[in-house]
Amino acid sequence: MKIGFFACLFLLLAACATAPSTSGVFISDADLKALKPGVTTLEEVEAKYGDPQQSLTNSDGSTELQYIYVKGEGSQSGEFLKRLNPFSISNAPSAQITTYRLMFRRDKFVSYRVAQNGGSTANAQGTQ
Repeated sequence: MKIGFFACLFLLLAACATAPSTSGVFISDADLKALKPGVTTLEEVEAKYGDPQQSLTNSDGSTELQYIYVKGEGSQSGEFLKRLNPFSISNAPSAQITTYRLMFRRDKFVSYRVAQNGGSTANAQGTQ
């Protein structure tokens, strides 16, 4: 009976350790493709996604909105499992960070860029 209880407890903690947690603003590929250069306004984007984590005004007068989305694996219970058996190789908590950069000129959408974990993936749409 005790072995069954501890086995269930261990499985429950392991499930908690790998449960993803999220933070920030997620923008789907479909939503990015729905942004229309010269048509979609900065106001519409902020109404849909809220205030950006950062808003920059470039020297040419264009505006860049930055939204960040973090999806993490692991939690404090993952640290508990490492302490329970420090010799085991466990999945260390990790995070996938996605940065969305939306460019606007005269408050109209121009293009976007998406970067994951510091890398640069140019998913730019046409410019206007």
